Amino acid sequence: DPESYLNSNNDLTTKLYWYASWCNESCECPPPCTAIALETLDDAARRGREVQVSSQLTEQCNKASWAVISRIEAIAAYQDSLNLIGQARLGAVASRVACNGSFDGSLQALDLAKLSRLFQSNVICVRLEAVKAFKKPIYNEIDNLLNDQSTPK
Repeated sequence: DPESYLNSNNDLTTKLYWYASWCNESCECPPPCTAIALETLDDAARRGREVQVSSQLTEQCNKASWAVISRIEAIAAYQDSLNLIGQARLGAVASRVACNGSFDGSLQALDLAKLSRLFQSNVICVRLEAVKAFKKPIYNEIDNLLNDQSTPK
């Protein structure tokens, strides 16, 4: 179980968060390394949510994804392009993780302010991935509603 392993190994969790937050927004490592660290942290946090274990991993994952998005948006605003190799993929990963953190399984738990920020980002890869990540759970919710209505009572 990656969740329990990461919780028991604080040094590993600290290092993973450091890379996932793009080295605390200092950009000291290549974007692909940050994307992999963020995906790893997200996977561990998601597995913890599936077994309903409250964890600081979810909070760290969300915090890291928003830190990366903020940094990418600042770079894009300053340079008017994303010219670092792997930065577009990193933006997509961070956006997907942030979007999933804003939508935890029900329409009532939706954080519209965070989603709005993702949908209005000045970075196209962040916007595009947010819409793609948002649409999947919405379709699942619609399917569930339609199945509930078609089931005879």
